[in-house]
Amino acid sequence: MQIFSAGIKMNLFLYSFFIMLVNLTKQEIFFLFALPNLFRVVTNLSPFMPLDGYLMLTTILKKPNIRKNSFDLLKSFGKEKKKVQLPIIIYTLISIIFIGFLLITQTLTFINNFKIAYNFGNTNFIKFIYQMRAYSILIIIILIKQLITYVNKKRGHRNESH
Repeated sequence: MQIFSAGIKMNLFLYSFFIMLVNLTKQEIFFLFALPNLFRVVTNLSPFMPLDGYLMLTTILKKPNIRKNSFDLLKSFGKEKKKVQLPIIIYTLISIIFIGFLLITQTLTFINNFKIAYNFGNTNFIKFIYQMRAYSILIIIILIKQLITYVNKKRGHRNESH
């Protein structure tokens, strides 16, 4: 349990540290560092995504694969007669709603940040890219990962044919 909660504890520590800096320095800029850490604590504690909260829940209940089993049940809904467990159905529905909520809020945040960066840097494309650096870096990392995956698959197919 200590391992699963280490990241949460660190984010909580960072949140507390930056809140203390806000109080000591009266510089609200530190909220920009504090709030994402608080958001990570809340998100990681959620048992509805495969993060720390989910791992803690499966450990406490001593039931591995709760998430997989719940989504398997959803996929097989109506196909075969299985004993339906109300807690699993509730967990699945809350998971779907929670993930949907996160997707919507993160998409809206991305769009809003994009607008802010564009309005800030609309006279200079370089300024715009600089404002969007976190997203730019993330996109580059994703593209590199996809390229590596593609190359590895091609190598695997080539090795299988020989």
